[in-house]
Amino acid sequence: MKLPIFPLPIYLLPNGITRLRIFEQRYLNMVRDIKNTNGFAISYSTGKPNEVLPTWASKVELVDFDMTDDGVLIIDVKCTHLVNIDELEYDDNKLLVANVSTKSHWSSSVNINDNALPALLNQPLKAVFAQNKILNDLYKETFFDDALWVCSRWLELMPVSFQHKSHFTSPDSFEEALQFIETVLISNQDNL
Repeated sequence: MKLPIFPLPIYLLPNGITRLRIFEQRYLNMVRDIKNTNGFAISYSTGKPNEVLPTWASKVELVDFDMTDDGVLIIDVKCTHLVNIDELEYDDNKLLVANVSTKSHWSSSVNINDNALPALLNQPLKAVFAQNKILNDLYKETFFDDALWVCSRWLELMPVSFQHKSHFTSPDSFEEALQFIETVLISNQDNL
């Protein structure tokens, strides 16, 4: 399936939500045509010249939208799943498009020690959400008892390089991601 690719410095895992400010005409057209193109995908990019995009992206769906007084479109999008990217090219409107296929990620069958999750990860994440109005506004529903959801939100929020985070898009990386998040949180307890 062909899908428009929106290069942005955003790391988004399934069920993650982000707010975008759209003002370039090609991206306004992309959003306008969202039903015809089956949505779009966000691919991590710093915008540096000659940058090579990752081989995966976050397929998103439109959750909400608004228009500012100065004509900027504000949209909230939610990652439905990850996709593999193949054959990137520019269309006639200078919009990046690619052939994509579904990329496996962590599954709900991941074996999780339920006793370890709430004490170490849930409460600090609840505190981060409580202190951040933007997060509270974006997430109409939260799932602090769902280990996959909690770990995904931590990875999105942590100020860690994309190259390091990208490793955690592998389908078998959940346990490693959980250990990584625990290590970071333990070493930074005073900063949360």
